[in-house]
Amino acid sequence: MNWKSAVDREEYHEISRGYHRKDSLDTQGRLMVDSNLRVKGHNNIFGIGDISDIPEPKQGYLAQSHAKIASKNIALLAKGAKDEKLVIYKPTTKAFAIISLGRKKAVAQFPYFSIAGRVPGMIKSGDLFVGNMWKGLGLQPN
Repeated sequence: MNWKSAVDREEYHEISRGYHRKDSLDTQGRLMVDSNLRVKGHNNIFGIGDISDIPEPKQGYLAQSHAKIASKNIALLAKGAKDEKLVIYKPTTKAFAIISLGRKKAVAQFPYFSIAGRVPGMIKSGDLFVGNMWKGLGLQPN
């Protein structure tokens, strides 16, 4: 099965190569980041989410974790903190995913087991986690 993202992967990485120094990108066109999520070769540019070379699955909920660490580090740097005081991001080794299979069913993959049917469907099908995202941004879900 061939999955494509909203933007063609090759096209996206060709675009990113035009905006970043070559020594900041890995062979797949991802931004190389340090343990504080700073882009290689830069002290004040951060790379989070799918574009980073963090060795973990590329999933939205993990990008939220990246954003929390990067924002803390930006605030610390703005206050004049030294590198030793910056927060370190620890990549996850346990990922999960829930994929809808229609209106009422889904398949879920957790770190130690997988399940399909109505139970994972109930977990996701309500609002596809959109409400959680809104709450995380301090907004009222509709």
